[in-house]
Amino acid sequence: MNTALLKTRYRLLPNQRSVTHQVAPGGATQTIQGCVRRPWTMLEIQQLAVGIDSERAAFLLPVLNVAGAVPVNGDKITDSKDSSTWTVKSVGRELEDSFYRCACVRQK
Repeated sequence: MNTALLKTRYRLLPNQRSVTHQVAPGGATQTIQGCVRRPWTMLEIQQLAVGIDSERAAFLLPVLNVAGAVPVNGDKITDSKDSSTWTVKSVGRELEDSFYRCACVRQK
C-alpha cells in the first residue's frame, strides 16, 4: 500500500488527537499526530485481565507517524485532549497494518 493512500485513510478517522508515547520505564518520548482513542473490543476485555478499578481505552497510532520507537507493553501514552496518562497492556496492528492498536489502562 502506498504512503499517500495510508495518509488519506487515517485523516478520515474522527476525533483525532496527538499523544505522547514514552518508552517505559522512563525512556525517550515522541509526540505522535493523527491518533484516535477508542473503547476496548470485546476480545480485549476477555483476554486482558485488569482490575475493576482500572479505566480502559485503546489508542490507534498511525504507523507512518511512529518514528522508530514501536509501542510495547509497559510503555506510557499521554492523551493531549485531557492530559491523561495510560499504560500499554497489549499492542497489535489494525486497518491493513496502517495503525498500531494499543490497549491501555489507567487507574481511576
